[in-house]
Amino acid sequence: MKKIVLILAILAMATGAFAQVGAWEPTNQITVTWNPVTTYSNGNPIVAPYSVAYKIYYRTEGSPPTITPPDLVLLGTTDTLEFVATFAQQGRYFVGIASILKDASGNIVTESANKAWSDDPAYVGNGTFGVVYQLAPALPTGLRRK
Repeated sequence: MKKIVLILAILAMATGAFAQVGAWEPTNQITVTWNPVTTYSNGNPIVAPYSVAYKIYYRTEGSPPTITPPDLVLLGTTDTLEFVATFAQQGRYFVGIASILKDASGNIVTESANKAWSDDPAYVGNGTFGVVYQLAPALPTGLRRK
């Protein structure tokens, strides 16, 4: 019995079931920002002719950070340190950022092995967060005086 409980606890932690999100933003659009990536994964500085860009993803609540397509959705790519993430379907989402190394011609050389997710305190500067997009109810009909 103890083995079953331990296995269930490990699975729950691996899938994020115990993850605590600091804030759920009730919106269909959120602007995210981040610090620039200036080094390689080994800590050495990135120098010209290489540059860094970013891919912005989302995943739904309950999906693991190691999720892969088609459940992992690419929202867009940017060379800036800001992105407006827009959600078309109602749901609960986490935003993830991957860094991309580009050569002098703008070609992608490589991408970071992992993504920095909005529900992972190791990558978030001011508290973990998620986005909750809930459609508004329809307007009432049959309005009349009594």
